[in-house]
Amino acid sequence: MINPDSQPGRINNINNIKKTFDKYRIDMAALSQTRVPKFGTLECENYHVLYSGKERIKAAGVALALRGVANKCLLDWEPVNDRILRARFATTYAKTTCIAVYAPTNESCESYKDTFYQSLNDVTNKIRIHDILVVCGDFNAKVGCHQDYAPTVIGSHGLGEVSKNGMRLIDFCVTNYMIVGGT
Repeated sequence: MINPDSQPGRINNINNIKKTFDKYRIDMAALSQTRVPKFGTLECENYHVLYSGKERIKAAGVALALRGVANKCLLDWEPVNDRILRARFATTYAKTTCIAVYAPTNESCESYKDTFYQSLNDVTNKIRIHDILVVCGDFNAKVGCHQDYAPTVIGSHGLGEVSKNGMRLIDFCVTNYMIVGGT
């Protein structure tokens, strides 16, 4: 995940995204806290950024940055809200749906977090059954090493203590038969 806050000009400066993609040989990345209003695309040469933000305020925001093969494989995408974006790709063996997220922080009110996870569940439930599903981005969560609760979700390599958002993420994964692949 690339955080546009660490880049001058944020998402609007696609040159920073291009440099990072080239340096690390990245073809797709979820971007969070983009702070770009509304939704749309940015394009430059072989690079493509799909973004979704708030209607008027420059806050929150999520995006998927693509280049090369990932860009060519894009079938469709949907800006769900300012914290969730869905994109579907044609890949070698199956269609792949990628959901990019930027979850509310631990300090956010519980009802706001409930709304986020309900929206995420709604989007996840609409994914075609034969698609490969990847949910990526910033969950603002620590899943810790809480093996007793969900060993099949976090495996044996978690670190530290689980946060409240971490419990929400683990519950989401359990409900949707997913694993946490990295934190």
